[in-house]
Amino acid sequence: MYFSGAGKTTFLVSLAGKCNLPNTGTVNVCGSNVKDLSQGVVEVLPQFDVFMDSLSVKYHTSVSFQLISSPQILICDEPTTGLDSYNASLVIGVLKKLSLYGKTVICSVHQPSSDLFREFNSVALMSDGKMLFHGTRNEIKSLFERLNLKCPVNYNPSEFYIKVVCTDSFKNISELMLDRTENDAYYEGSGTTPMISAHVEICQRNWFVQVYLLLWRSSLTLKKGIKEYIVQILITTVISSMILGTCYIGISGTTQQGVQDLRGFLWLVCSEVSFSVSYCALYAFQNDLTLIKREAGIYKVSAFYVSRLLSTLPRCIIWPVLYVVLATLAVELPNHFLTATKFVLVLIVTAVASSAYGRKIGALFTSSGMMADVMPCVDLPLFLMSGAFLRISSLPHWLYPLKYISHFYYGMDALSNIYWRQIDTIECPLNSTTTCLRSGAAVLMENGYSIDFVLHDTLGIVFITLLWSLLGLFGLKREENKGYAY
Repeated sequence: MYFSGAGKTTFLVSLAGKCNLPNTGTVNVCGSNVKDLSQGVVEVLPQFDVFMDSLSVKYHTSVSFQLISSPQILICDEPTTGLDSYNASLVIGVLKKLSLYGKTVICSVHQPSSDLFREFNSVALMSDGKMLFHGTRNEIKSLFERLNLKCPVNYNPSEFYIKVVCTDSFKNISELMLDRTENDAYYEGSGTTPMISAHVEICQRNWFVQVYLLLWRSSLTLKKGIKEYIVQILITTVISSMILGTCYIGISGTTQQGVQDLRGFLWLVCSEVSFSVSYCALYAFQNDLTLIKREAGIYKVSAFYVSRLLSTLPRCIIWPVLYVVLATLAVELPNHFLTATKFVLVLIVTAVASSAYGRKIGALFTSSGMMADVMPCVDLPLFLMSGAFLRISSLPHWLYPLKYISHFYYGMDALSNIYWRQIDTIECPLNSTTTCLRSGAAVLMENGYSIDFVLHDTLGIVFITLLWSLLGLFGLKREENKGYAY
C-alpha cells in the first residue's frame, strides 16, 4: 500500500521477473530465478490491460485470462482502482477464493476500504521504492501502537497507516520503520515462508491447433467489424476500380496508341491491389503487437504470424476479383473471360506477397511515425522495378538484382505476359515517324520482361513471400522478447 509513485508497480513487475527497467539483483522462487521459471508459474495482471468494457468486466476477464495457465503466483496491480465498493469487493472476493485454493495472490492497492482491508492476510507498506513494513494486519497494528500511534475507532486502518508514513510531521516514523525492517530477522530470511513448487509443465496446444484457434478469434473480430469492412471495400475497391475502368473505356493493345494505354492500365490494376493490401497489413500490426506481448508464452509467435497472414486471405481474394471484374468491363481483352481469370489468379498471389511485405514493415518498425517514413522509401525502388516507368533492361548492372525482391515486378511481368502473348499483330501507321512495335512479343522484349514467366514469376513470388514472412517473424519475436509495457 501507498500513494501513487511509491514504486508499487515497479516492485510487483520486478517480482514477476518482467521489469524492463535497469535493475540489479534477482528474485528467487524456491531457489530458482523467477526469469528462468516456465511460463505460468508467475503471472501479472496489469492495471491498464488490453481488454475493453466496463472496469468490473475488464478485471474479471483479465483474471480469467491469467488463470488459463493456472499460475501459482498471481500478481495484481491495483485491481480495485476505478471500481465502486460493490464491484471492488467482487474482484477481491475472487482473488480471495484463489488464495484459498493454494494460489499466492499479491495485490497493490492505494487506500482500500475497511472491508477490503480485512480480506488481506498480510500487508506491505512502501514509500519511495522502499519496503517500510511487511507482516500481518495484527503485526502492523501492534507496531504502530508501540510507536504511540493508535488508529482511531471507526477509522479506516489503511488510510491511517498511509497518512502517518507520508506526512512530513511523521517522517521520523517512516525512518524508524525502515530501520526496524532492515534489522528484523524476519526480513533476513529466518522466518518460515510457505513452499510452492516452482516448476510447472504448461500443456501447450499443437501448433496447427494454435493457428486454428487464433484464426477463429480473428473471425470473431471480423464479424464485429463486418459493416466497416464492407464500407471499406465499397470505397477503396468498387469506386476506384469503376473510375479506372471508365478512364480506359475501349482501349486495345492492337494499336500503337493502345500499347502505352495498356501498360498504364496493367500497372494501375497491379499497384492498386498491392498498395491497398500492404498498407492495410501495415497498420493492422500495431494492434497485434500489443496482443503478442500481452499473451507471450500462451502460443508460439510463428502460429500467431501465420494465423494473421491467413486471416488476410479473404481480402487478398475479394479485392483482386472486384478490381479485375469491374475495371476490365470496358477494356478489350483477347479471350476476355480466360484472360480476366488469369489476371485474378496473378493478383491474388501478388496480394499475398504484398500482405507479407506490409506485415514485415509493421513488425520491424513498430512506431506509426517510423512506419510512415520507412514504407514510402522502400516502396519507391520496388515499384520502379515494375517496368512501368523505365525499361528493366536499361538498369545498371549493380541495380539489376533489385527486381528479384519486388512483388511489383513479378505481378507486372505475369500480367504483361498473359496479355501481350495473345497479341500477334499491332497496327503500324504508314506515316509513323517513331519505331513501331509490331507484336506483343516485341512489347515484352522492349520492357525487359522474362520469357519463361510462369516458372520465373511463381518461384520469385514464393521466394519473396517467404523472405518477407521470415523478416516479419523476426521482428515480431524481437518485440515479444521486449515484454509487455506494464
